[in-house]
Amino acid sequence: MPAHGDPTSVATITRVASRASWFMLRAGGLVVHIDPHLPHGPQGIDALAPEAQAQADLVLVTHSDHELCQPAVMDCLLGPGTIVVVPQRCDQVIRGDHMVATPGETVDLGGLTLEVVHAYTAPHSGLLERVLHHRGEGVGYVLMLGGHRVYHAGATDFIPEMRGLGAIDVAMLPIGGGFMLGADEAVEAAVAIGPKVVIPMHESDRDVAWFKREVEARSAVQVVLLEAGESYSLSK
Repeated sequence: MPAHGDPTSVATITRVASRASWFMLRAGGLVVHIDPHLPHGPQGIDALAPEAQAQADLVLVTHSDHELCQPAVMDCLLGPGTIVVVPQRCDQVIRGDHMVATPGETVDLGGLTLEVVHAYTAPHSGLLERVLHHRGEGVGYVLMLGGHRVYHAGATDFIPEMRGLGAIDVAMLPIGGGFMLGADEAVEAAVAIGPKVVIPMHESDRDVAWFKREVEARSAVQVVLLEAGESYSLSK
């Protein structure tokens, strides 16, 4: 696996698909895809930009929703040395070699240390039909990217474990509600985690501008909004 922590390398986070949690991370020759999924529409995987189909050194999956772990997408990204890490509920779905991630463990991937953290939702008053991501079934990830500590929250509410993440440079947080953090709850999470930058995901149009205003008014956190194909470069 290429070196990941070289502080002289420029690290980038690219939004692969809008309104979802698929990001491509690059630094020092390392390519990481998080939550790749089959795009909606008749074109499917062919709708993705060629650069989004770059073979991965590492593929991380956070939860077991039906859009994730699709063979058509995974086959596109996998190369001879690709490492795939999934939560337990994806273990019977994903084909080929992979590792199962357990919340609370640290995984040594031979030069890259991956922290596996909790991601889950809870019943909310008045939302009895809410689909829950139960504790222990999904995960989030913290990894070093070009000397920066990057957190992908996965499918989660604002959970107590977020307060113990330590210093985070960039956090990718859901803000759209429904099956995970809504915008108001995501503001609380962003302020509590205190990263330098938050990139929203699973967002809805009505939430984005409000979320950015609230977070930046209440903290020193910068909110970066990315559309599909847009990238954020982490400063050295």
